[in-house]
Amino acid sequence: MEEFEEGNVEYDQYGNEMIVSVHTSYPVKENSIEPLRSWEIPSLISRAYTESVEALNDGSLLLAAIGFRATIEALCLEKGISKGNLEKKIDELSKKGIITALDCERLHAARFLANVNFRITA
Repeated sequence: MEEFEEGNVEYDQYGNEMIVSVHTSYPVKENSIEPLRSWEIPSLISRAYTESVEALNDGSLLLAAIGFRATIEALCLEKGISKGNLEKKIDELSKKGIITALDCERLHAARFLANVNFRITA
């Protein structure tokens, strides 16, 4: 179900207002997570991340994994990191201080698990 509510807006990196739809899946799962929302997150990154969380909450794990990978790639593009594979891009995010060393380790673990799961299901 898609709803549009007054006041449910986000802003892109240029300050333009965007009305955001709220997607609700039924039945609502007990362990679902609410995506982070901030006007400071560029719209491409925010959209990839939000849709990935929705896929995760819906139990679409492969779609969620692909979406989170796309979120990381979008962050790298936003920060001017375009060379190398995802492993090198994550390392560069850490070197530039965009993410912490702990976040770097977590992203590498998630990247590895997603790669293994994708190979198994393909």
